Amino acid sequence: AHAGHPGWQPSRIRRRDPRRLVSHVRPAGACARLRVIRRASRRAKPPGPRLEAGALTEAPVRGRLPDAPGASRPTFRARREREETHRIDRGLGRLLPQTHSRSRDVSVIANLKPYPKMKDSGMKWIGSVPEHWSVQRIRTVARILSGATPRSDVLSYWDGDITWITPEDLGALTSPYIHTSARKITHKGFHSCGTRLAPKGSIAISTRAPIGHLGILRSPACVNQGCRLLVPSAPSMQSAFLYFCLKAAKSEVRSHGAGTTFAELSRRKLADFRVPVPPSGEQEGIARILQANDRRIARYVAAKQRLIAMLVEQKRATISQVVTGQIDVRTGEPYAAYQPSRIGASVDVPAHWDVRRLKYIATVNPGWSKDGHRPAPDDCVTFLPMERVGADGRIDAQEILTASAVGSGFTTFRRGDILVAKITPCFENGKGADLRSLPTRFGAGSTEFHVLRARSSVLPHFLYRATTAVDFRVRGANAMTGAAGQQRVPSSFIANYPIALPPLREQAEIVSFLERFVANVERRIESASRLIGLVRELSSRLIADAVTGGVDVRDRSASICSEPTVAVTAAGGTDGGSAHAGIERGSGPRGPGASGITGLPTGSGLNLCRY
Repeated sequence: AHAGHPGWQPSRIRRRDPRRLVSHVRPAGACARLRVIRRASRRAKPPGPRLEAGALTEAPVRGRLPDAPGASRPTFRARREREETHRIDRGLGRLLPQTHSRSRDVSVIANLKPYPKMKDSGMKWIGSVPEHWSVQRIRTVARILSGATPRSDVLSYWDGDITWITPEDLGALTSPYIHTSARKITHKGFHSCGTRLAPKGSIAISTRAPIGHLGILRSPACVNQGCRLLVPSAPSMQSAFLYFCLKAAKSEVRSHGAGTTFAELSRRKLADFRVPVPPSGEQEGIARILQANDRRIARYVAAKQRLIAMLVEQKRATISQVVTGQIDVRTGEPYAAYQPSRIGASVDVPAHWDVRRLKYIATVNPGWSKDGHRPAPDDCVTFLPMERVGADGRIDAQEILTASAVGSGFTTFRRGDILVAKITPCFENGKGADLRSLPTRFGAGSTEFHVLRARSSVLPHFLYRATTAVDFRVRGANAMTGAAGQQRVPSSFIANYPIALPPLREQAEIVSFLERFVANVERRIESASRLIGLVRELSSRLIADAVTGGVDVRDRSASICSEPTVAVTAAGGTDGGSAHAGIERGSGPRGPGASGITGLPTGSGLNLCRY
């Protein structure tokens, strides 16, 4: 029903019991059997189209505003995700005061105490460590293997079945584990260069461009010369613990890089880098807690990112429906009467609206001197390159030049003009702006902008919102000309695009509504983005506290289930990194709640990431 049927007819079923509410309409031609919906005290209304991710089409669909009466209720899954994220948000609120302290006594893990006896580690980034821990160089707890690249002009060296990791592969990871690589090499390519194969459970670390990207191998793999492989020496060092140590020390590791063109971490400095080494059992417990925390934070971040995507989609859909007349902002419902467009608009428009080609309501690319006004050579001019204009209509107007310094060869505009990006993919992404807040009277910018100057029949901000509508962007992308990768929207498309034009008073009402609506959506997006950043910051603090002995997790780790740990042995291995190095797999201790990761104690700060 929410997808929209072509016709509706009255239902012949009447309400008899106030506890039984039956929809008063049903799709024409549908089966006469209607499902009776039991509700306590809610009036049934005809279903309308929902604004969901992926629901946009080239032509807007008449519907209701998201907060209008009769708008669809969220699905069970959406409600569940919202409840879970709200629960974590409440946990964040309790932990916020603790994030301002860097003291060991105040950890992001609430109710966890520090170790009773501590000693100085001798390393600034580590600080004090528990008395029974040691601090060792990486070369004493892991073997370091280097990488290389086969010749790129020999086709027989490539597209094989051996995973070959680069810094780009590590930078693209969204979890601690790396399963494959963008490019693979053949056995012939492997033997043609100096790269070495490391067993499953080893750690890949990028040592240049940039330094510090990490990943735990899920299968035997080799690397190029921009990475190195660390094969932990079991049982003195566990892979997961070493991974989290290096993650906590990323900024310290990067500070050891040297070079002129780009910083590079040498093999010697990596080998001499010191890390804390607790007993093997404590390493497993710390890794269990941090892995569980990573999984919970990943689910929370994914839920927030889905919320952001839904809000962006809702904003685009609502703007498209409002500026094309599919929704009356005064009532939240469609208009009473519609008429077909005479000049090719994609949808019918309200009966009292007009449809005009854009060139009749605005001047396209007018420049400075279209009406005789030009800045003096010493007048200030705002310069806007493409990267300083956002897809949300915001501009970064910090670069102010004189008109003589700008010279010729740039797109020129004035305060109150509308910018529309014309090159791909900026046009499809929605880049453009209403320049009513331009700090100077005149401006100049990238040649990849079209400029629109509204005339008396249209408000500038209404014109800007019309250029952000889905139909405008889709039809403009189809009209692009030029070579692939350098395609542009021609000015002829802009000039001849049909704009649905309401009376000026109604334009003002639409502009006022959209300003409030967009501000509310963007405020929610900013709030979700801020919470994502805060959760990641708290996660980094948790990792630093746990791997340096800031908190004692021994009593808590047994109640948290983790993924099976991978221990790497040196059986049959040499410094060359034989592919036959032995691997031992163990599950580690499992406590109550072995079916998942719900064993965190109530009241612990780790409940922050329960979902």
